[in-house]
Amino acid sequence: MPYGTAAVRVEPLAGLPVIRDLVVDAKPFWAEWASVKPWFVPAEHVPDGAMAPGSREAVLVDSALGCISCGVCHASCDIVQVGGDFLGPAALNRALALVADPRDGAADERLRVVGGRRGLDRCHYVQSCGSACPVGIDPSRSIAALRRLRIRSRG
Repeated sequence: MPYGTAAVRVEPLAGLPVIRDLVVDAKPFWAEWASVKPWFVPAEHVPDGAMAPGSREAVLVDSALGCISCGVCHASCDIVQVGGDFLGPAALNRALALVADPRDGAADERLRVVGGRRGLDRCHYVQSCGSACPVGIDPSRSIAALRRLRIRSRG
């Protein structure tokens, strides 16, 4: 190997069943994603000035947007690697982007899902998801923010 070069190891995306060679079955990843209802549901009544630029809500939503759904955070997550039924960092990051938005009407439903046994409390904040993200999103920060929103919603 020439001086200054490093070996590159190419493997299938971890945490997902391998179909063949580098091809993985992404169905488990997308099932977790779908379980948080990842689409916008318009709220019936939106307060005036909801999501003002620079507001706390806007900052939370903006920090979670931009995910390209590549699954790298999922593959790097130690909790996903040990098996089980953790929703995973990508799904929880997506949930934050919607729960924090006051214009979305499904926040309570999403908070019930992410607060369940498969959700937020399974994260151990190893933060490998954030260091692996190719677009610089930190899902562990999103998970912490989602935990705070869940606590506030309880009263």
